[in-house]
Amino acid sequence: MRLPMLGEETRAELGGKAAPLAVLRRAGFPVPAGFSVPLSEFERHLAACRAPGASGTEIRDRLVAQGADATLRADLADALDALPGGRDTPVAVRSSATTEDSPETAGAGLHETILGVRGPDAMAEAVMRCWASWWSPRRLDAPPRTGEEDADGMAVLVQVLVDADAAGVLFTGERRVLEAVHGLGESLVGGAVTPDAWEVEDTGIRDHRPGSQDLRAVRRGDRVLREPLPAALRDRAPLGEDRVLEIDALGRRVEEHLGGPVDLEWAVDAAGVHLLQARPLTAVLPEPSDEGSDGDGAGTVLHGVGASGGTATGPVRVLRSVAELSRVRPGDVLLARGTDPAWTPLFPLIAAVVTETGGMLSHAAIVAREVGIPAVLAVPEAMERLEVGAEVRVDGERGTVAVIEPRSPARGPGRAPGDG
Repeated sequence: MRLPMLGEETRAELGGKAAPLAVLRRAGFPVPAGFSVPLSEFERHLAACRAPGASGTEIRDRLVAQGADATLRADLADALDALPGGRDTPVAVRSSATTEDSPETAGAGLHETILGVRGPDAMAEAVMRCWASWWSPRRLDAPPRTGEEDADGMAVLVQVLVDADAAGVLFTGERRVLEAVHGLGESLVGGAVTPDAWEVEDTGIRDHRPGSQDLRAVRRGDRVLREPLPAALRDRAPLGEDRVLEIDALGRRVEEHLGGPVDLEWAVDAAGVHLLQARPLTAVLPEPSDEGSDGDGAGTVLHGVGASGGTATGPVRVLRSVAELSRVRPGDVLLARGTDPAWTPLFPLIAAVVTETGGMLSHAAIVAREVGIPAVLAVPEAMERLEVGAEVRVDGERGTVAVIEPRSPARGPGRAPGDG
């Protein structure tokens, strides 16, 4: 079997992430070269792992233990050889599940992405990691069925890795917003930094909000590391105005070609702009409000980026790591420096999310909009200024967090020791 190069496949074999990129590459858009491990390969390997009564996790464990068979390993080596630069070219290996990047849900952060993969052996291991993430506990919905009748599954997208000088995301549609960081886009989508942001209109750039970035993601060999941002870049925007307008124009062309508003991921290197992802817009960005802050008589009102609309009230719950997820109670306002994809299952439970870093197109913002809860991100010193257990009102339109009532002893019972 020959693994199809990106742009040659049928949509049914690609999964949600790879399908629009294949369409765009066929049409001449700047999508990096690559190939797919189609859904049929996932099903072929899965067939040997199914057994009556086996749970999803049991099937996953058998699949991982089995590994990629000799036929797939040979096909992966041949496909890598066909890439520009050959089999040692660093690649990005990304899940492309049938259930992600649909018009209903983006599925942000629910499955695996591995950057900097080099060589056939590492490639085979990365494919297995993507396949195993089909049963990831990060998924918002129930684990998938595993019977023979189940048409859903996991394809894998492989592309030449862009060693980006700058990377980011763009929302098209009625409100066009571009966010960018220095280096790879991993730190932006993960919400680890606050990006520069531009509002763009047909007449040009309407507004530019400087970001705050002290780290950048870079590839070193076969690893992606977060390193201190060089001093020469700390006071420099990741993009100039001409590049911002170029990416915006490219986004409008993609929107027209795919037939609707899109959420794009892109990267810039010495060769120019590259499109890394194009998914249908699942929720619109809140419109910025010019109204004053609404504290309802409260003392403290913090300001950030309104990333998901609506208002909600609840007690503050601070999280610093995945080990603390069990502390969250329904109706809490989640407060963190930034969210992680492993936290995704919390979002249907909480009333709102507030972070110290991130932007409107980070993981936290996308998931908050999909589940319909307010989000205010990039709130300076929020974790120091908001007391655990305090009742706050989060306004995702205005981008404010207002303290309604400080923490009282009555809120103590039921709260895990060590909060805050």
